[in-house]
Amino acid sequence: MVADLGTSLGALVLVLGFPVVLLVGLWALGRLEAWMLQPEEHAAEIKRLLEREDEADDVEAAVTRLVAGVADPQAERLRQRSMSGSSG
Repeated sequence: MVADLGTSLGALVLVLGFPVVLLVGLWALGRLEAWMLQPEEHAAEIKRLLEREDEADDVEAAVTRLVAGVADPQAERLRQRSMSGSSG
């Protein structure tokens, strides 16, 4: 009887745990892909700006506008931690 309980518990953990592990893995791969693609897109846009603009001030203003929408990942993580820490 004890062996049956251990086997049932192991099967339950496998049935419930495996999909969770797969979902976490897919989420992590999605985050990795987003992290890897984002700098390339911004670098290409900055390269186009450098080719179009002649004055340094114009380039600086355009690049500032471009990267203003990009959140600092570390600052975002800290903000999320502070929000989750205050609610729990």
